[in-house]
Amino acid sequence: MIAHPEDAQKYSELKRKLARQYPNDIIGYMDGKDGFIKEM
Repeated sequence: MIAHPEDAQKYSELKRKLARQYPNDIIGYMDGKDGFIKEM
């Protein structure tokens, strides 16, 4: 991510959004990150 700061920023924003959306659901949180990670 160091080589791609724009992607790192997007990932950070996604993680914050998912943490708010799934505060007690680690599976939902992980599933929400899955598409972004696979795309990278």
